[in-house]
Amino acid sequence: MIIKKITTHQEFKVLKNLWQHLFESAGLNSPFLSWEWMFTWWQIYRPRLTAAELSIFCIYEDDVLAAILPFFFHKKKNLIYIQFLGTEFESSDYLDIITFEEKKTKYFQAFFNEPLVLNTLRSADILVLNNIKQEAVLYRKRNRLSQKLNSRVFERRTSVCPYITLPESLDGLFKSLSKNMRSGLKRQRNKLNRNENIRIEVINDERKIQETIRHLFRLHEMRFSQKAMSTKFVYDRRGTFHETIARVFLKKNLLQFYLVKDNDKPIGALYCYRLNGTMMYMQGGFDPEYAKLALGNQIILRAVSDAIEAQMHTFDFMRGNEAYKKKWTDKSIFLYTLQLPLSFQGTILLQFQKSLSLLKKKIKNILFPQSKPQ
Repeated sequence: MIIKKITTHQEFKVLKNLWQHLFESAGLNSPFLSWEWMFTWWQIYRPRLTAAELSIFCIYEDDVLAAILPFFFHKKKNLIYIQFLGTEFESSDYLDIITFEEKKTKYFQAFFNEPLVLNTLRSADILVLNNIKQEAVLYRKRNRLSQKLNSRVFERRTSVCPYITLPESLDGLFKSLSKNMRSGLKRQRNKLNRNENIRIEVINDERKIQETIRHLFRLHEMRFSQKAMSTKFVYDRRGTFHETIARVFLKKNLLQFYLVKDNDKPIGALYCYRLNGTMMYMQGGFDPEYAKLALGNQIILRAVSDAIEAQMHTFDFMRGNEAYKKKWTDKSIFLYTLQLPLSFQGTILLQFQKSLSLLKKKIKNILFPQSKPQ
């Protein structure tokens, strides 16, 4: 067993085929762990980071790439952070060591018994493990990691990801929903089908990706503006990345992109990824003027119907605990962020942040006390 550290852009680029083979062979269901996602992220967002450096650890057995721990360094507020590739600017979820599920414990031990890995981590102020599930080996072994680094773990639950376990048929889906939800979906679907001017397209032409992505951002912003809410999903900040990754994922049959039109006017969009039996709701946007048509639910219904027809097992709404998702399902995955201070400055900052969070919670409870049941 040999452990190597990748630190240059060219080494990262050359790793493509081996990374892809490991990712596909292991049957991983997070596109955010793919070489395409992480390399594209690094290319586009590296210039926006301060003092960013790659630190990708690779385990080889018999000259075969067996496991990857994809980190990068950057500086923020005068402290050096080391964290997963893809975890600034974008919402990269379900992160973990990249390898076969049954080998994760083995390679966790190999990585964190290796002086090269431990010394690299200790050169930072804070290690951040973002957006990991409870089932992830890095979460399950967090106490062991804490011992290895002689550091305390600051843990918080950061996201809720609702999901639907898909039945074998659309009728099975309707039976799982409440009576009001079921009747509303059918009524609005019939109404939409009677409107000859409105149609839902699946975007399969690479030449339409840029235009469709721009419609998505515009419609998403319109929806949030109508609700008087702000969003981080804005074109100037994230458009180039999603135009690029959508093209890449389309070529690999990982993209499922819906565009709703009234004649030639785009009025709704749903941007999904599909991988190993799961359809993933990445982002959506809808014209508020068409709210009476319940476009949001109807385009989701179309995506879920297509997933069932393709014999997929899961429709993942991804992060966000919005009320409309609860109408579709009561199942959720929880994501956690672990932070481990690796210097005195890092410890002081994380302790201060924790104390400040507790103080805010106490003030909120005083100002808005929850009524106790009689």
